[in-house]
Amino acid sequence: MTLFETLTRESIGSRRVIRAMLGVFSVVVETEERTGLASCFRDPCGNYLNDFKGVGELHRISTDTLMRGYETGNLLQKSLAVSALNASLPDPQADYIERHGQDIIETMGTDAHVAVVGQFPFVTGLSRRVRKLTVIHEEPHEGKKGIERARVVFPEADIIVITSSAFINGSIDTLLDLASHAWVMLLGATTPMHPLLFNYGVDVLSGIEVVDRQHVFDGVCEATPFRFLKGIRRVTWDRSAV
Repeated sequence: MTLFETLTRESIGSRRVIRAMLGVFSVVVETEERTGLASCFRDPCGNYLNDFKGVGELHRISTDTLMRGYETGNLLQKSLAVSALNASLPDPQADYIERHGQDIIETMGTDAHVAVVGQFPFVTGLSRRVRKLTVIHEEPHEGKKGIERARVVFPEADIIVITSSAFINGSIDTLLDLASHAWVMLLGATTPMHPLLFNYGVDVLSGIEVVDRQHVFDGVCEATPFRFLKGIRRVTWDRSAV
């Protein structure tokens, strides 16, 4: 069973989708209880809408239906499935720390080898603040290449930061296995904020909390990258707080 499947069992059950939007950079799914975000990936062939059931009627179906598209769908459907998962997880009953993951990495990485999976905007400046930095970045559909690179890099890394978009291309399970010896952070707005992930070797979840749904939808509609989205706050959750 994949980690995504395990997380779906922790969801609050099937919920009706009120609104859904597939943006340029982001996917957003809204239920009455929560709003979920995820990165928006597409297959390189351009035929990503073929056999995509429910197009134009996403607001009429359930989160369970969207999540079932994860195992058989293309990257766009997987993006939607992860967003639906994030809209279906229960409130964590935890006090998040309103802090950007970048700040934690810079503080901890002063004397460490930091490996980052994903091309985050802050990576360029990070190289001047940590002892050693290695970045693994492949196109979304090339998750397998990223895994092969991780097999070489991870054993030498003290701190490993993994983009939560790895849930979308299916590399998250293997990456976490390879990172089991290190301090690990899952980073990005796609991050499922659920304590189950601490059982898989994750030390810090660094994601977002939606505080204004309409601002988020407006931003996604206008092709706003995550780092400029309004209506969210960046939060972290340390396993020591569980």
